[in-house]
Amino acid sequence: MKSEERSWITIILTSAAVGAFLLWGIQSIWHIATEIDHNPSRAGVKSQLMHRKSAAMHDILDAMVAGNLKEVHSEALRMERYGETIDEYLASETYDKSGADFHQAVDDLIVAAAQEESDNAKEAVLRLERSCIECHMILNTHRVEPE
Repeated sequence: MKSEERSWITIILTSAAVGAFLLWGIQSIWHIATEIDHNPSRAGVKSQLMHRKSAAMHDILDAMVAGNLKEVHSEALRMERYGETIDEYLASETYDKSGADFHQAVDDLIVAAAQEESDNAKEAVLRLERSCIECHMILNTHRVEPE
């Protein structure tokens, strides 16, 4: 009888452990799937660069709201580098037209932030944000392919 009781206890404990492991596995898979839905893959170079530009824009806006023009200047320089890099990947007639507005706004922001001209920096940030939105609308509408 003792050995039979041990068998049942072993079966129950093993079943509980397997059940807990399966529950943990399902929960982990569910969590990973949710993360993928919320954060789509940025495997492509263009997507990674666009994501970096987006993060730089976010940092520029945060610094502007805080009134930290030195940080705005630093982030604008980062945005400029990303913009120059992505130009190589999105070279097309449509993108080049929109890219000019972007580069002018970034240049104006760099100058205004370096000279600590708050009003000019605000205007440049607004133009920069507008150029990003307009360019994305054009790219999404025309599905521009690099040449």
